Amino acid sequence: MIDLAPSLSKIEIDLGDIAQGLPAIVKFCRFWVQRNDQAVQDVFKSTLEGWIIEERQATAQMARRLTARETEIRGLDAKLEALASDPCIQHVRKNYAYEACREALPKRRRMLAYASADLLALDLTVEQKARVERTLRILDPAEIELLEILHGMGDPAPPIVPEHMRGNADHEKHYREMHETQIAQAAESRYACWDSKQPSGHILLSAGCVYTAPFRQISWAGKPPVGLALTEVGEWVLQAMDLWLKKEKVDHD
Repeated sequence: MIDLAPSLSKIEIDLGDIAQGLPAIVKFCRFWVQRNDQAVQDVFKSTLEGWIIEERQATAQMARRLTARETEIRGLDAKLEALASDPCIQHVRKNYAYEACREALPKRRRMLAYASADLLALDLTVEQKARVERTLRILDPAEIELLEILHGMGDPAPPIVPEHMRGNADHEKHYREMHETQIAQAAESRYACWDSKQPSGHILLSAGCVYTAPFRQISWAGKPPVGLALTEVGEWVLQAMDLWLKKEKVDHD
């Protein structure tokens, strides 16, 4: 096991010259330095142990989900065995463990445990899972929850052209343009929602999970209205966090 808490015992601080006349502060700072070595080790150890328990619980839920899909995924056992033995996947799991040990908030540690359990899912490639792990390093639960909300504000389905109008170029163009307008309106609604949820919205943008752009050419006040959509990375993150999101909803119902 990697020692996640490097020793601080070699650190020496001479506070005599910088805190003359403040013996209480000097005494406290020396105590702080001396105590930190063992304290940090203890915190990392207990945090890692607690996180592993949460990851096992999440993995049990993932196993139930995979069992339900056993009939639709050919060669599921062999695929899982290959995935579990992949050194790249093992490295991604170590990264989740390290990130969890650095995290102070229990809810985010639990989120990372579910992300780690999702490494056994077969919906994403190893490269995509590694990208998700790197992206999650800067995301909190609030950002994942906002991302799900934005995803739920999806684009409308194409309108059905009445049968008697099919084949008519003008009518088909009218319905196509109507659909494009509906897509732009949905993008603008997502932008308004995103803009009202800061700083989580800006964090999602900087993480590459969403992007903003004009979705139509109609100009208001000299410029087209701005819309928002999810990127591929944002879609991958949502796939990886699906089990956690469902667990959170059950816990809060």
